[in-house]
Amino acid sequence: MEKLLYVSDVSLPNKSAYAVHVMKMCEAFSEQKEVDLVVNHNSEKWKVLKRNYNLKNNINIISLNNFKVGNFFFRIINAYKTLKLIKKNNYKIIISRNIITSTILAFYGLKNILEIHTELTGLTKKIFFLFLKKNKKNLKFIFIHRNLNSFFKLKKNFIILDDAINLKDFNNIKNKTIKNKFVYTGSLIKGKGIELILELAAHFRNYKFFLYGNLDTFPKSLNPKRKMIKNLIVNDFIEYSKIPSVLKSAEFLLMPYPKKAGVLMRGIDVQDYISPLKMFEYLAAKKIIFASHNEAYKHILINNFNSLIIEPENKTKWINKINYVLNNKKKFNKLKKNSFKTVKKYTWEKRSEKILNFALKK
Repeated sequence: MEKLLYVSDVSLPNKSAYAVHVMKMCEAFSEQKEVDLVVNHNSEKWKVLKRNYNLKNNINIISLNNFKVGNFFFRIINAYKTLKLIKKNNYKIIISRNIITSTILAFYGLKNILEIHTELTGLTKKIFFLFLKKNKKNLKFIFIHRNLNSFFKLKKNFIILDDAINLKDFNNIKNKTIKNKFVYTGSLIKGKGIELILELAAHFRNYKFFLYGNLDTFPKSLNPKRKMIKNLIVNDFIEYSKIPSVLKSAEFLLMPYPKKAGVLMRGIDVQDYISPLKMFEYLAAKKIIFASHNEAYKHILINNFNSLIIEPENKTKWINKINYVLNNKKKFNKLKKNSFKTVKKYTWEKRSEKILNFALKK
């Protein structure tokens, strides 16, 4: 079986959607290739990772360091460690989520595919575009969103692929739906709509609102209000493997992104480029989804077809829409069926096949 190298700068264990994306992509590639995954650092046993990410196939994880590193200097060192690894192995395809490493590999004449989820800034941006001018032939690109090419301005050698889901993770979940249960999963930082969820929970006192995320990142300014809302249950981070069960237990799922995230990734607001993993998880769960309008994912979430789209940050409109649905639930059963029809187009398997075909294309 041909070997594929997947290069990341993730450290394991990890609570981010980035880590889920990396692990699930490698699992999908492993259906057709022997996969080596490069990580910054790994302190977790394989059997634990396999369980936490609900992985069926084995992936060979190569840890570059015995400790977590993050600054620019160490990222350069990691790139050369990866270069050394490649020279010892016969990798037919190299795919990367690591911008520095991809750039250096291209400089040394190694063709690779770089997946990008945000714009570039600072020193990384300067080095990348300086190298790109001279080494374009060695790089292909995957953009998580079409808006990203307005930044990179490429005319060829790129594809646009949304995030995805493994539908098998949602099979055989026997949880019964708990009536009138609202659930949100994901980041609890500001810019994800947590403030609005607190407002909704305070209004709908007879309904339970469950949040799942990294409690360490919950905005401290919201803690006093959070403690006053008795029907709001904020849970700590749970492993990816438990997400399907949690979503299946809900009657309603919430995705209340604000107009602007205010969430900076290397200094850039990510709202224009999001393709949220939770969106695909929600669709796979076959539940009624309440989501904010967002141009970035309007091609996937369609109002009154597979979800209910509401004006961002407008508490009154959110309350009115939820009230209407609570009083007319049967009218919205079609959304559940259509959500599953939609998400079947976005699986990791299909995504990996498109990438492998793209890699072979000259």
